[in-house]
Amino acid sequence: MSKTPKIKIKSAREFIDCLEKLDSVRQRLFSKAENNILKDDRLALIISYSIVEMILDILVRTFCNNGAKLLKNNISFTTKAILLNEVRLIDDELLNNLIAIKKLRDLVAHNIVNNIPWQKKFRFDKSDFNYNKFVEDFGEPIDLVEHLLCIWSKLHKVGQEAFLNI
Repeated sequence: MSKTPKIKIKSAREFIDCLEKLDSVRQRLFSKAENNILKDDRLALIISYSIVEMILDILVRTFCNNGAKLLKNNISFTTKAILLNEVRLIDDELLNNLIAIKKLRDLVAHNIVNNIPWQKKFRFDKSDFNYNKFVEDFGEPIDLVEHLLCIWSKLHKVGQEAFLNI
């Protein structure tokens, strides 16, 4: 994004805490759940959704003027993503991919679904630096898990860059 929103962090310790929380989300994804995620698309979708929502919470709390108040009022996943798009932290592509994850998660969380209809739900800008970095590290996303990881990876990188550009 072209402009990082201004944030109100009271101290260097708070800044470090935010970065540590953001990184701990990444570490959780690749710890105990990794093998199970690779075996079950439904589980992968539910876990990825949860991790993405944790990142959205950190970013909303940090980059929205009334983020803590908004989160206390239990705003929805979609509202969090839209807010971050409004403050220009995430782009339209990432917003649309996050909304697609939300819709798919709702489908599998509330219904028995044998084949998750995920194909053609996600869009990537193939000229995007974060997308190209993901492809360089892991290859072109092919299955649902790889698409989820690509989206999660971009959100994580966007969050890291925002904190580092303060």
